[in-house]
Amino acid sequence: MGIDQQETLEDLVQGTVAAFMSVFHNSLIYSPHHPQVLTSLKQFDNVTSKVFAQINPISLIGIEKEIIFNGRSMRKAGVHFDKLGEFMKKISIQVLRIYKGVTSDELRQFIFYLIGLDTNGEPVDQKMARSTTHIRLGEIISVTSSKEEKFNNENIADVLGIDAEEDGEPKPDEEESEEKKEARILKKQTTNALLNLIYDWNRFVTLFAPLVDIKNYDAASFHHSLRVAYLTARMAVELKMPPEHVLDIIKASLSHDLGKLDVPSDVLSQQSPTKEMTQLVETHPFSGAQRLLKNASEAPLPAIVAYEHHRFLNGDGYPENMRAKEPHPFAQLVGIADLFDQSLIHEKSAFNMKAIAQAIRELVARRNKGLNPVWVDRFLNIIKTLE
Repeated sequence: MGIDQQETLEDLVQGTVAAFMSVFHNSLIYSPHHPQVLTSLKQFDNVTSKVFAQINPISLIGIEKEIIFNGRSMRKAGVHFDKLGEFMKKISIQVLRIYKGVTSDELRQFIFYLIGLDTNGEPVDQKMARSTTHIRLGEIISVTSSKEEKFNNENIADVLGIDAEEDGEPKPDEEESEEKKEARILKKQTTNALLNLIYDWNRFVTLFAPLVDIKNYDAASFHHSLRVAYLTARMAVELKMPPEHVLDIIKASLSHDLGKLDVPSDVLSQQSPTKEMTQLVETHPFSGAQRLLKNASEAPLPAIVAYEHHRFLNGDGYPENMRAKEPHPFAQLVGIADLFDQSLIHEKSAFNMKAIAQAIRELVARRNKGLNPVWVDRFLNIIKTLE
């Protein structure tokens, strides 16, 4: 069997990245028409023709200095991916897509823009990262999808397992403690507010598909995700974010714990986890980002939030590898809501005033040690309204 027949898609993409970085580095060293530059351009043409027979486009996503391809980290796939990760971080680009039809001349033009040369190879005053027809660059800004919606307003409530008409009142012959009453009222308020967001902003309902998986796998994580989404949405509105950013942060917050699908359910429900169990739970940010990045047709903001919502401004938290010096602002907001709600979950008598007071104390303790103090204060003001 020939070598070409043995090459996997990952092998070919690795060759594409190697050729891409070779063109880049050779263009820095040699003149535009030097044989080394021309050879690396030819290599790029040869390998991409094989890749596009299997996939189009080639989508590469950078988190910190790590490259994700086809939902999988390429950290161990070769030094060229490390160099590409450093390159994308340096120019503040998180998405690189190469489409079928790209030519060596187009790649040369793209590289020239990056290193500060015009189309003739002459120096210019300003370097720029600029997309071409078949080489597209993207930043993580908005994730609002233009795709056809998988759900409509009428069946979202069924998907989530909540009833907009049900008031949650106890049965006439059923006694209800004050503690249960407080929990019921808070759940009702959160549910109704979330439904209102759905009906008002139905453009983001495609996100509810993965929530079905969470609901079926771990009910506690599902309800936690709904509460975090509601609290984060309230924060976004409180901070007067543009409507499209409010949509984006709702979408990201709903899927922030998607990676828990890769953690055994008995570990998730463990009240007193061992060190090994805790380490296993702490893998969920990365596995969640991987799951979300499998849909590479959208900008990966939900993946960034999933990856970074347990990181703090002072460097504490997990995972250790970071996309940037500080967590994405949306990840910071989700992290505040997540920390508050997790503190309630850890209390056996969740949602009573004692548990809420303890959760508030934990936020205040972090106020100047990893959390944005202004945002914490705004969040605490919101909590006071949830009576």
